Amino acid sequence: MGYDINENKIDTSSQHKDSTLNDENLPVPKLSVHVCSFIVAVAAVACFWTSQYGSFTFDDNSAILSNKDIQSRTPLLNIFENDFWGKNIRSNLSHKSYRPLTVLTYRLNYILSGGYKPWSFRFLNIVLHALHSVFLLRVYSILLGGVKVDENGSRVFTAPKASLLCATLFAIHPIHTESVAAVVGRADLICGILCAVSFQCYVKHCYLSSHKTYSSSGNFILSILCAFLAMFAKEQGITVLGLCVAYDVIVVLKANFTTLPKYVNGEDSSFFSTAKRSIILMVSAVFMLIFRMNIMGSSPPTFQYDDNPASFQESFIMRVLNYNYLYSINLWILVNPWWLCFDWSMGCVPVITSVSDVRLLAPLFMIVVLICLALKVLVLLDTHVGRCLAMSFAFLVIPFLPAMNIFFRVGFVVAERNLYLSSIGFIMLIVIGAAVLCSHSLGKQLTKSSLLLLVVLFTIRTIHRTNDWLNETDLFTSGLKVCPLNAKVHYNIGKCHQDGGNADKALASYIEAIRLSPKYDQPMNNLGNIYKEKGMLKEAEHYHKLSVNVNPKFATGWMNLGTVKADLKKKQEAVHCYTRAVTLKRKYPDAYYNWGNLHLDYKEFDAALEKFNMAIQLKQDHLQAWQNKLMLLGDLEKGDDLLKMSKKVSKLFPTDANLFYIFGNALGKAGKLEASIPYMKKSIQLQPDNSHAHGNLGVVFHRLERYEEAEKYYLESIRLNPGNKFTQDNYKKLKKVLTERK
Repeated sequence: MGYDINENKIDTSSQHKDSTLNDENLPVPKLSVHVCSFIVAVAAVACFWTSQYGSFTFDDNSAILSNKDIQSRTPLLNIFENDFWGKNIRSNLSHKSYRPLTVLTYRLNYILSGGYKPWSFRFLNIVLHALHSVFLLRVYSILLGGVKVDENGSRVFTAPKASLLCATLFAIHPIHTESVAAVVGRADLICGILCAVSFQCYVKHCYLSSHKTYSSSGNFILSILCAFLAMFAKEQGITVLGLCVAYDVIVVLKANFTTLPKYVNGEDSSFFSTAKRSIILMVSAVFMLIFRMNIMGSSPPTFQYDDNPASFQESFIMRVLNYNYLYSINLWILVNPWWLCFDWSMGCVPVITSVSDVRLLAPLFMIVVLICLALKVLVLLDTHVGRCLAMSFAFLVIPFLPAMNIFFRVGFVVAERNLYLSSIGFIMLIVIGAAVLCSHSLGKQLTKSSLLLLVVLFTIRTIHRTNDWLNETDLFTSGLKVCPLNAKVHYNIGKCHQDGGNADKALASYIEAIRLSPKYDQPMNNLGNIYKEKGMLKEAEHYHKLSVNVNPKFATGWMNLGTVKADLKKKQEAVHCYTRAVTLKRKYPDAYYNWGNLHLDYKEFDAALEKFNMAIQLKQDHLQAWQNKLMLLGDLEKGDDLLKMSKKVSKLFPTDANLFYIFGNALGKAGKLEASIPYMKKSIQLQPDNSHAHGNLGVVFHRLERYEEAEKYYLESIRLNPGNKFTQDNYKKLKKVLTERK
């Protein structure tokens, strides 16, 4: 796995027999690096190919559809001021996920595909995963076969069989489905690619540094730069610096118990080179952390109990036991990726509260296995296989450190996406074990059959799991099989039913979510909305009250409670609710819009206009606020005010036929008949089958005594809707006028 620092060409002498992993017995064809790259890329694309036919799902809605930073009209600098979800990174409401590089790729997707085209976003994810898998082919070659160059100075593709098997298993592992099939998983993909480049640059630097005729500082700087960029794709990217240190100590220095005295006594100068590089890497890591902390306002994100219940346990011992249980679950889903769920919070993994809980056998078994493997590594650390095992442990554990709740509390229980990098080390362990077994005649055939079965099962499961991610209904339903106690699963299923118009099924799912989590405000709020739509205002009021009682800072709950209070004619209570909503969420255009409607109901026109203007000020393209404002100005006959905003409205809503119709109608009511004509015609141009627009334009021409044009639009309106009594009556009046003129 290491390299000879005194020579730059392959040495086949007996003294170097430990330089590479013996993968000759692996049941894998020995192919060139180019052919292997093609195979790995095809495997990755084939497994996730159907992903491109899906829609935006789950977290994609917040990170993509609701994120203004992705839209081309938003200033580019906003990407660097906001978090991954489009909120100000320094806000207390931010989750502090600072990933501008990933958001920038979403923006490019949006621009190049002409909007929110799910296939475009998903297809790029597939390509990035395939690219990362190919990059790992070289990484695995370095880790399993070492760095070697031929007589021409070209790098040799070492351990070709083991590297191909590792990269292929990585490409098709089902644990990666969320990272590839969910658009938000792109953060892991970009981070993985940059980490792979960073690691290879560092390895090259180490190799060139051992040959005094080469200058390798450029590779060292590039390695740190790629790590820096990886951190801006996903926070986990900084861990590649730890992997570089591990490689330097384990592989380059070949540190073990027998060589330790030699390094301490200064008998080997390579120790100082490794120490110098490691110190620079660690200082760089500290600088990156300080830089990132400064960006997010030096304050950690705030999480709720349901986000990570284990971290809220008062007893330190119980926290440790729960954390270890979660580690065992992460390891288990790497081993058994049939047990996957889109979300593991809110009761999916019940908290361990007693040392007698039988589930503690899982972390106990995990610890025993890891200790046995660690002891094996220590025994073999002066051999190539031992160093391979040590590096596989490094790749398994170091990228997982940020998710371990050791340095800070994380906002999840289990997150499959966080295993994207750790699976690199896990797969190495599998292949090293397979190579060892294949060295024995009895184990070779069994290993061959087992590996073939593993590839087939991984492929089938990945394709199946990818199909789960094509739409939210299938995704959320699949979660019930793994986490039936997860209130969020039931809530999301209920939301799918509600969006699909099946209110009764939605009610049942929301009620079950509340049963599982009695302080879950979201299903309470949605239940209130359903009952409001059904006209059951008392029930709606009850559930909206519940939502704000369990979460007094729930701005949406307060706003919705306000709308119900308004319908119940409880004006002062409604005003109180709207006031609470905009106090909790200062930039809340929907609350001001509904507040304006309340004033409109009580004919408080100036107050209504004020609230509609507030909504528009906070959100310039708030369509409903514009519609109500225009209609109100028309009723108040404020034609001049309408004309002042004509250009702005046309610019904001250039293709909204209904808004042009409302604008034209408002101008007509305000007495600006000539000015209303272009807007009515624009509405008809955008929506030719709108009989009301034709009929009202006929009225405008009728009032302007342009009778021939009036007749034309009346007749077209009647043709489109023969039952339109309003137009029929107006047409009769027109015919009477025409008859009198004759």
